[in-house]
Amino acid sequence: MLKMIEGFDHFTGGVATTVGSYPVLLTTKNWNFIMPTGSSVGGELTTGRVDGRCFHWSANTGGINGECEAYKLFPAALTTLSVGFALQRDSFAAGPFGANVFIILRAGGSDVIRLRHNSGGQLLVYNSSDSLIATGSFAMTSSAWHYIELKILVNGASSTLETQLNGGPDIPVFTTNLGSSGIDRIVLYAHRRDGTFPNGTNLFYDDIYVCDGSAPNTGFLGDCHIITIYPASDGTHQQWTPNSGTAHYSRVNEHSPDDDTSYVSDNNTGDRDSYHLDTLVGVGAVKGLQINQYSRKFDSGSRSITPIIRRSGTTYSGTVQALSTSYVDHTQLYDTDPSTSAAWTVAGINAGEFGSEAA
Repeated sequence: MLKMIEGFDHFTGGVATTVGSYPVLLTTKNWNFIMPTGSSVGGELTTGRVDGRCFHWSANTGGINGECEAYKLFPAALTTLSVGFALQRDSFAAGPFGANVFIILRAGGSDVIRLRHNSGGQLLVYNSSDSLIATGSFAMTSSAWHYIELKILVNGASSTLETQLNGGPDIPVFTTNLGSSGIDRIVLYAHRRDGTFPNGTNLFYDDIYVCDGSAPNTGFLGDCHIITIYPASDGTHQQWTPNSGTAHYSRVNEHSPDDDTSYVSDNNTGDRDSYHLDTLVGVGAVKGLQINQYSRKFDSGSRSITPIIRRSGTTYSGTVQALSTSYVDHTQLYDTDPSTSAAWTVAGINAGEFGSEAA
């Protein structure tokens, strides 16, 4: 089952290019940032791999040594998992800089897997002791996007790992010791080591997925593209109140959320608002769907929200999520269409309505 997806597409703003900065809006999607004081690495949102946005650790000259992390926790620690992400870097420099870590999979405060490249562009896999345990078979090209996938079983000395590159085999399955603690986060990592920023340290990330070992999404999913679509018209349920005008969808379809400028609100448990979305076109198999509810409560007391899907005349309510007085992007993943219990199809998404229920 899918446990996390991220395409960085919800925000057209939030770009941070100053020294030691990062896109603050990503914290509403539960991304966390560790930035050394005075670091010359800046995090930003920029043009994505296919469309939308991606995350970029940008390089500037000058500054001090330091480690920069953008990390996101999984809903639970996983001992069986698959991870995929798109990566672009500007060079595979010789020496220690080309070997800089760019992804860490971590269990609590301990690294389990650290990914690097060698000067030829091959993937290098290191363990928690920072010892090289595997080298990729195929070279990647600088300044080009590549899709990297790992399939992992954490089981002490009987742990296994294998990788794919651009949808094909790269490192065959092998046995190694990855400890026994479940992996609970992915870290987008940049490390500057001296006063000048070397080539190969501009890092771009996009189209991230994480699965556990349970059906229907098990193992490698292949080169995946996360497409973000927005409310395009009002649906069957219109019980919430727009803060202006009569159209509901136009209050919640901003490509960067505008907080209290436009919104719908409600104070009655069970009230629903649903919307038809932009037409989804030009895609193949659909691995899953995520509903994002950028929401908050207006006062003290307990309030909650749940996503809804309306398909074939029936409305399905999702998992209840408690609200705070600050805006948070509450998400829920659906591997299958609730009306069929089968994989999503493009036609099924285009025929559906998606929205929120006050809980």
